[in-house]
Amino acid sequence: MLVCFLCINDRKKMKMKTIHNTIIGLLALTVLVFQSCKKDEPVNQNPTCTISSPTNGQEITKGETVTISVNATDSDGSIAKVEFFIDNISKGSVSNPPFNYNWDTSGESIGNHTIKATSIDNSGTSTSDEISVEIIEGGIAGTFTDPRDGKTYITVALGEQTWLSENLNFDTSGSMRVLNNNGNVYGRLYTWQSALTACPSGWHLPSDEEWKTLEMWLHMLQWQADGIGWRGNVQGWLLKGMTDWGNGGQGGSQRYIFNALPAGYINEDGELKSRGNDAFFWTATDYYSTEDAWYRHLNYASMKIRRSASGTELKFSVRCARD
Repeated sequence: MLVCFLCINDRKKMKMKTIHNTIIGLLALTVLVFQSCKKDEPVNQNPTCTISSPTNGQEITKGETVTISVNATDSDGSIAKVEFFIDNISKGSVSNPPFNYNWDTSGESIGNHTIKATSIDNSGTSTSDEISVEIIEGGIAGTFTDPRDGKTYITVALGEQTWLSENLNFDTSGSMRVLNNNGNVYGRLYTWQSALTACPSGWHLPSDEEWKTLEMWLHMLQWQADGIGWRGNVQGWLLKGMTDWGNGGQGGSQRYIFNALPAGYINEDGELKSRGNDAFFWTATDYYSTEDAWYRHLNYASMKIRRSASGTELKFSVRCARD
């Protein structure tokens, strides 16, 4: 009887061990299946976020409205919104492309500022990009009304100089009115002799040296400013207006609101040439004799500024500088 009892007890232990091992095996199989299923689940990918404009380190003239542009994509979903921050202060968000925010800098302090953008996808995952820009003095200084004909001009402060932000449009015997394709006035084109006395009281036709001062304020090097021909790198682009430049050319940044427009020129036969493609501005400095004078030239296809001299009977645009 004792032998039978021990056999029964052993069989019970073996059965319990088998059940135990079976349970352990089932648990292990469950974990394996769970982990296998988990591996098959897609992992949410972070969205992209890149500030494309302005660029890191860019100088911005105080008073300018800057368009902050962000490239944002999500490879496995969609962009829910892009948030914009200036110096870590939220300025707003955009839910649909293009992801742009117009930043009015008129109330900002001079100096460095941080621009941050954060893209958030439909799963709540976010990615940020951050750049630094510098706000400098300059921009619209006000307006000036010419007492001779009552025309009001926008004025622009560029460094220590103040310029008209529009071509002079005062009628003299040596000038000719020029329109663009929309019928708006490009200002007038003047012979050099007429240009010398065309500016109103308190203003004057800027000299060759004053143009160099402006160009160097725009970071042209001295040796470049003293050169002849196309000089600098982006100074022409910085002075151009954003519209009216033809042939798909390099329109301006409007960054400094000089707003140079392609009025063209009038040749010695009285024919209007290069309207829509070129801007020519007289300086007050003659070139060895009063038969020739220095001028500045901007072209639709170039971001530079050309310094050259020409016969004074040609008619070019005039920009006046404050005395």
